Amino acid sequence: MQENERNNNSEQAPVKEQKSFKAWLENYFYHYKWHTIIALVIVFAIVICSVQMCNKTSYDLHIMYAGSVDISRGAKEGDISEYQKLLSGIKPYASDADGDGTVNINLQSLFMPSTEEIEEIQKTEGYEANLALIAQNNELFKQNIQYGDYYVCLLSEHLFRKHTEGESIVRFAPIAPYAEGISSVMYAGEYGIYLSSLPIYEKPGFNLLGEDTVLCIRRVDYISGSFDKEDSLAVFKSSEDLLRNLITAK
Repeated sequence: MQENERNNNSEQAPVKEQKSFKAWLENYFYHYKWHTIIALVIVFAIVICSVQMCNKTSYDLHIMYAGSVDISRGAKEGDISEYQKLLSGIKPYASDADGDGTVNINLQSLFMPSTEEIEEIQKTEGYEANLALIAQNNELFKQNIQYGDYYVCLLSEHLFRKHTEGESIVRFAPIAPYAEGISSVMYAGEYGIYLSSLPIYEKPGFNLLGEDTVLCIRRVDYISGSFDKEDSLAVFKSSEDLLRNLITAK
């Protein structure tokens, strides 16, 4: 009889502990519910930010193509995308600016046909120009040539002319100092060189671009993404090195 009572007592003890913990938990959340929720939100935000910072790519250079060629990002069977071909073509001429052992280039390609080219697209059966995308690209282009780290530019001639002729403020630097001693280059005015006049135009990636593509460089801009004069100058100098390498490549 006594043994049965002891067994019953031993079985009931954990129930009392569970009820005690449940009561404590209920009491805790009653007094600290919002404190706990806020703390969890803060911890979650810190974790997300830390993961994003760890996965964020450190770019050595930024380069922009804007023009009449719609550079595809989709890979075809047994081949890489046009975007990857151009990116791979640029990499050998860029330097590891941040010294992390890899060359990472941020290539932005903006499809921006001329008014005449848009009209031709609209006339072609089965094709329709994505006017919303073109308008969005136009805004990105305006931002990129006013500020930021996109210094080296590959532009269709109609865009190059629009932003270098008749403008009160020209955002591009004179190109001749970067091509001294090279007689074969064909200038597109004071601020650009026709890419097709350079040996590099025959290389994979570059040969996807139109013959009227102009290679140019924006003036140094101290109002960069980092808002740091020293950083902006460092990015500009790396961009100058890339420009020289592209012009002098054999």
